[in-house]
Amino acid sequence: MSWYEFKPLDTLFFKDASPMNMGQDHSAQSLFPPAAGTLAGALRTAVLDQNNIAYDDYHAGKIPSELETAIGKAGAHAPFSLIGPFLKKGETLFLPTPYNWFVDKDRSLSPVYKARIISSPLIATDNDRLVWAKGEGTELENMGGQWAPLSKFTTIKREDIKPTSYFYCDEIRTGIAMDGSRRVREGHLYSFTHVRLLEDVSLVFGVSALLPLKKEGVLSVGGEKRFGPYQQISAPEIPQGSSGFFMTLTAIEAGEQQQNALVAGGKLLYHGGWDLKKGFHKPMKAYYPAGSVFDKKISENCIEI
Repeated sequence: MSWYEFKPLDTLFFKDASPMNMGQDHSAQSLFPPAAGTLAGALRTAVLDQNNIAYDDYHAGKIPSELETAIGKAGAHAPFSLIGPFLKKGETLFLPTPYNWFVDKDRSLSPVYKARIISSPLIATDNDRLVWAKGEGTELENMGGQWAPLSKFTTIKREDIKPTSYFYCDEIRTGIAMDGSRRVREGHLYSFTHVRLLEDVSLVFGVSALLPLKKEGVLSVGGEKRFGPYQQISAPEIPQGSSGFFMTLTAIEAGEQQQNALVAGGKLLYHGGWDLKKGFHKPMKAYYPAGSVFDKKISENCIEI
């Protein structure tokens, strides 16, 4: 397992799954943090660039066998997986919060309640797994979709959990549409929501394989050719619990196995992307967000909490 830290020089843009057809809509939202597949594509591209291999040669299979083994054939899935991305602010690394964490909505100093499976003759349900969290206030608030410091993950308090605004902000960018001859289309404006990391914030992610990459270099990530420096770092020590619940550290594809094992999860994310070899959109797939909790280890990207 290799670990990397990436700091973009400007904003980042990862378009969500909403359609943006000419004449129907003029805006698009950004999906952040980026999907693991997006970062995998950026790493594969960096390997090609650092080895002076043109994209056309790669797509035609004109690539040394050892590099093809490392990054996979053009158009095929990467032969490696990613963990994360996580967010790092200063020297503190943050993990996604599990979706089975709750706090009292009306108490700022509420403890964190961790939902568990219970059985009770007082509650009738058609599900043999009843997940329950009991607080002290009148209403509970789910903490999924936020971020918790790695160093305090097993002894978490409400004040330790940080919202997304602690790490980045949105910026609206407006542009003009052009035709095939690069001339402006009259009356065609569009706006994208970009993400700007706040000061001292970076992305951290792990790669399951040792890629033929320099320890320091440049990654181009997401839309509009955004880039920034990366560096290889030491592996973080991710804590393991003993609850019998497993949290995914990466957005994970939603399927029957995942659905049957799901304990708590957020709103499904939809990822597609662009197939460089085919020059066409990739099929849209649904994913459970990072922080989703399952009753079994359904992926190597899961940790027991």
